[in-house]
Amino acid sequence: MAQTSFAHEFSQRHPGLELRQSPGRGWGVFTTVARARGEVLMREQAMISIPPGGTCLPGLLSAFASFDEEEKATYMRLYNAHATSGSPRNETVRQIFRTNAFGCNKEGWRLYNDISRINHSCAPNCVQGWSEDEGWGEAMAVEDIPAGAEITISYIALEAEQMDKIGHRHVMLNGMWEFVCGCPRCERERIVSKGENG
Repeated sequence: MAQTSFAHEFSQRHPGLELRQSPGRGWGVFTTVARARGEVLMREQAMISIPPGGTCLPGLLSAFASFDEEEKATYMRLYNAHATSGSPRNETVRQIFRTNAFGCNKEGWRLYNDISRINHSCAPNCVQGWSEDEGWGEAMAVEDIPAGAEITISYIALEAEQMDKIGHRHVMLNGMWEFVCGCPRCERERIVSKGENG
């Protein structure tokens, strides 16, 4: 399936949103109309759910093996932050899951096809949540979002005291997802830090 077809299908599933390239970040999710604080922008059933305490890799590989060819292709289109050339398919499946899955407290791990496309910000305009009993995930606006803006979530727990420091956030983000955040919050903190040290 061509990427343009994939992006079109995304917009059909999520009216008022579009999937397009985000400069320096790969694919991103953008609003096509203004969205209000508290509005649920996306809601979808998990592609894969791994229960807590379960052995993740066998459960993941079993779930992937049960997919039809189109579902496998959809899964393989998700971003892989840990890609290495020549990786065996099972390793690539694991790497994609590691990059895109959400920890769901006592519910284990869930991977969503569309919600996983939302990029990170240390000052996000959305929050990702889930239904504990149904396997559904959602992205909800935490502020008013203008048309044309990229929607973002935080990949890390920002309320933790150590997350107030840019260095701690970057260690976590680089360790798990292998990128250095360039969001507005991080850029402001870099400027302040240079001023204090310079």
